[in-house]
Amino acid sequence: FTENFQENFQTFGANATMGKTGELVPMKDICAHKYVGFVFGNYNHVGQGPFEKFLLPRVTEVLNEVRQLYGSDSFQLLYVPWQTTKDDSPLRAIMDFPGVSLDIMNDEEVTDILEDIFEDIGMPCICIVTGDGKSVVTKNITTRILENGAIAFPWTDDRLQELEIQKKERQELTKNETQQNFKTLFTDSRDFLQRGLGSEEKVSAEQLCSNSIIGFYFSASW
Repeated sequence: FTENFQENFQTFGANATMGKTGELVPMKDICAHKYVGFVFGNYNHVGQGPFEKFLLPRVTEVLNEVRQLYGSDSFQLLYVPWQTTKDDSPLRAIMDFPGVSLDIMNDEEVTDILEDIFEDIGMPCICIVTGDGKSVVTKNITTRILENGAIAFPWTDDRLQELEIQKKERQELTKNETQQNFKTLFTDSRDFLQRGLGSEEKVSAEQLCSNSIIGFYFSASW
């Protein structure tokens, strides 16, 4: 990866262009971030393609959320026009992050390098690399970003496993709290629960809470 991209992603040129302003952004400034996400996409001629209509707003939202959670130098996105020769200035005009020159991406040598590194670049595709240019973190985490949001940054297998463990711990904590609450509602001296109509078999709060879903049916006799 380092050999292919050279220092500061020079394969993409010395500068990228900030979407909305057209301001030149040095590649070395982009590489100053801990992680960089390559956003591969192209412009639909009617401006209503899946990339600009659905993916772009979501990844921009996630970018801002990641920076709020982990700092402004934690993450940057870089738009990489892919499999297109169309003028994509209308797309860049609504972007809040920089993009690679279309002319550079029309260089077959550059696209070959990207395909060697990231293999099958589908559409849409977001790949995460370290800002120092030393390693590829993930090859395509589009689905992970859309499903998990900023909390899963940088969307590696280890991070997702960590979140899954935390989720199970919260579920267990909630289960224990629910059991304690039921114990205050149903006691041997005050109430008992029946498994079915006409049955006097008691059901403990622990047994009740062992179900994944509990429904309350309220009724009254007139």
